[in-house]
Amino acid sequence: MTCADIDAFNPNYAGKLGRGQVDAYAALTAVTPSIRIQQVRYVDENEDGVIKPGERVRIYVTVVNYLARADVVELTLTADSPFVEILSATTTLASLETLQKQEVAAPFEIIVRPDAPRGHSIDFALRAQAGLYSDRDHFNLSVLPMFGNIEINALATSVTNIGRIGFGNTDASRDGIGFKYQKGPNLLFEGAIMCGIGPDRLANAARGFIPPGESALIYDEDFVTAEDGDLQFFTPGRHSDQESIGIFTDSKADHPMHLRIIQRTFADQEDELQNLIVFSYTIQNQGAETLTPFHFGFLFDWDIDGGHYSTNMVNYDSSHRLSYAYDSGAGPDTYVGMAVLDDVDVSSRAIYNDQKHPQNTSWGLYDGFTDEEKWQSLSGGTALIQAGPADISHVISAGPFTLLPQESITLHFALMAGGSLAELQNTVERGHHFLLTQLTNDQPALPADWELAANYPNPFNAATRITYQLPRAAAVRLEVFDLLGRHVKTLVDRAQAVGIHQVTWDGSNHQGLAMASGVYWFRLQAGTYSRSRKMLLIR
Repeated sequence: MTCADIDAFNPNYAGKLGRGQVDAYAALTAVTPSIRIQQVRYVDENEDGVIKPGERVRIYVTVVNYLARADVVELTLTADSPFVEILSATTTLASLETLQKQEVAAPFEIIVRPDAPRGHSIDFALRAQAGLYSDRDHFNLSVLPMFGNIEINALATSVTNIGRIGFGNTDASRDGIGFKYQKGPNLLFEGAIMCGIGPDRLANAARGFIPPGESALIYDEDFVTAEDGDLQFFTPGRHSDQESIGIFTDSKADHPMHLRIIQRTFADQEDELQNLIVFSYTIQNQGAETLTPFHFGFLFDWDIDGGHYSTNMVNYDSSHRLSYAYDSGAGPDTYVGMAVLDDVDVSSRAIYNDQKHPQNTSWGLYDGFTDEEKWQSLSGGTALIQAGPADISHVISAGPFTLLPQESITLHFALMAGGSLAELQNTVERGHHFLLTQLTNDQPALPADWELAANYPNPFNAATRITYQLPRAAAVRLEVFDLLGRHVKTLVDRAQAVGIHQVTWDGSNHQGLAMASGVYWFRLQAGTYSRSRKMLLIR
């Protein structure tokens, strides 16, 4: 708090080099407040918890004062991003006593530009000023993030639309909360989807092969968010208190299988469902090739006692199709696991992470996870179901299946935690009941009619978003014309699937040149449906 500011000497790194030069005398004698951010919450425009391009967002910040009392505290918000405009940047607190926490009564308000890219992280700086005291703190919010948190019952984890569970990034220290039970510590190092028809035809988001001489983990990143696959959260949902949906493809795999995967999650506060999150996957073969033998599953690397995970255990309960892990030492009395809820064949593979562990009779993960090892774990049945005490991982998968071209299958899994194996087994039964009573024969709601919505924002300056819905797959053409009917640009010209679609127009023509201010038309043609709407561009 008493350091000498050095930003003026390092303008390219302002705010990024710590507090500055230490002033030891001032540190011992100064009486000053110390105001820091304790919590940030936001309310987006449609209140689905996902910040989207073009949305207005209200940001509520809770601050805490750790040192001397502060009077008339002015809080000012700035953003280091070209894709956000701050509409309401300043608010004032009358006072903050020592150790007092307070949320701003009047929220900050921002608007995200319509052309903000998916996954864009906005770095906000909050400056607090009170008399001679001035300090800043930082927080980040993401536009159309690749991950979101489920925290409505006794479990807390992060889901993504790129094939990961627990963390959205390969760096397990950010972009996610891991997996927590009853607000305890994180128990998960890695969670990832894996699927395929052979060692040379895999799609996954798990760690991969480590080349000789290297030590850092290298992750496969085969899944890509589909054009219409941005994560959406619904609280409450149609079937439970909190639900999510995300869609991804395997287009980044070395040899894509042309999969389209719709992931849905269900979490509920009902007592019997407190320890459970249900995952539903609809997997469509969009290619011309029959996929067989197809297996679909997950890798989980648990660290149940984070400081001493060498005492972790993993095992498999065939009667419940449940692969589970726990700590056999002084760690928490928590059991975690994943179960297959469908009546299908299951493979479960227990893994000693250390390939040199004296009890390990097979490969491990410390030297990487090869495609051959992934395929063995996905398709190898239940020959190796127990490992530990050691640093362990496990794979559980459903299959084999045969997926004909354009054919889909839907699979259901239960991620859970509890205080004993018996609790997990009871939770599996409750997951079965939820599946039978809520999800059997259920499909995501699909549009009933053709519709071309008004663009937003309108009028607009830099870019605007056009939304339309298709009740069935169709050849789609979306075009922009000037007021005289002259063609300006084609935004979409391809076949598209049933659902809601969004396209952004940046105000340019087909040559990439900026158009002048004025009234423009956009026209949607899909099958026999055709509709046009006006929009106003203001430069």
